[in-house]
Amino acid sequence: ATFETGAIAPGSFITLRGSNLTGASMTVTIDGRPARVVFSNSEQINVQAPNEIGSNTAPVVVMVGGVASDPVTVN
Repeated sequence: ATFETGAIAPGSFITLRGSNLTGASMTVTIDGRPARVVFSNSEQINVQAPNEIGSNTAPVVVMVGGVASDPVTVN
């Protein structure tokens, strides 16, 4: 992994960093579609982007314990 920033390609693996990323339930959406979580801990989530991303600019939302993050637009 390079941890470079940039556009999200359909089906690619991406890393999200933050804090308090663990809880009773955790989901990630990219462009409104669920992403497959492959790893998570309190400061990092690795997901596979859905194949149906509409464009290279996509809002990413993390939901932990029923509380959604503000959308972060990745382009």
